[in-house]
Amino acid sequence: MIGVNTDNQDPSNLLAQSSDGFTPLAPTPSSTTPLYSDNNPDLPASNYGYGSLSVGFGSQSDVDITENGQKWAKFKDFNSAFSFNAAFGYQFQLFRAELEVGNQFLSAKNLDYDLNTRLPRTGTLTGNMSATTILLNSYFDIPTGSKFRPYVGGGLGLGVITGKIENFFGGYSLNGTAFAYQLKTGLQYEIARKANIFGELKYSSISSYQQNEYASDVIGPFNSFGAAIGYRQGF
Repeated sequence: MIGVNTDNQDPSNLLAQSSDGFTPLAPTPSSTTPLYSDNNPDLPASNYGYGSLSVGFGSQSDVDITENGQKWAKFKDFNSAFSFNAAFGYQFQLFRAELEVGNQFLSAKNLDYDLNTRLPRTGTLTGNMSATTILLNSYFDIPTGSKFRPYVGGGLGLGVITGKIENFFGGYSLNGTAFAYQLKTGLQYEIARKANIFGELKYSSISSYQQNEYASDVIGPFNSFGAAIGYRQGF
């Protein structure tokens, strides 16, 4: 039997001895598949700052009015609320963090009085409310090995309610601030390097607050479900 000298041979031609002869060496596959890459154009980018804009609509629940701890009325039958959001943040590999400023425009049709505390009556409302939020959000991007990435997230911050409404009793100003939070889930797609389009569903809430003009009245909470679409650009 003639032996094989492996000195100065091309590594690709090396043979490994086994119990039944000589067999070619096979490359060992990588134990992990990259899910993000700053160099691979087929994978989403990571580690960059970004700005984003989104628009959407929401469904606002009834808003209670209480006096000395007792509910006596509520705003109800809200029209679909238009929302606008802008944010600046940073994209890590699996997480994002951002500061978001949002605004939601509300319009209630009716003011209902509680039967147990006031005369039973319903009044038609005119005028508008505005709910502004300043939130610190965080997200977890679910890795898929592609440019499609589902995500979940949420945020905490401050909510500001402003506006003026009128009914048969006269005008009623709404001005106050309170704790606010939101929960989100959505799907994003990287259409170009560091450029993403996304669609999302969210639940948002602004807690009850003490009405400034009428010290005995507490307004809220403001709870809504919404949907939005947007664009995020990295830099």
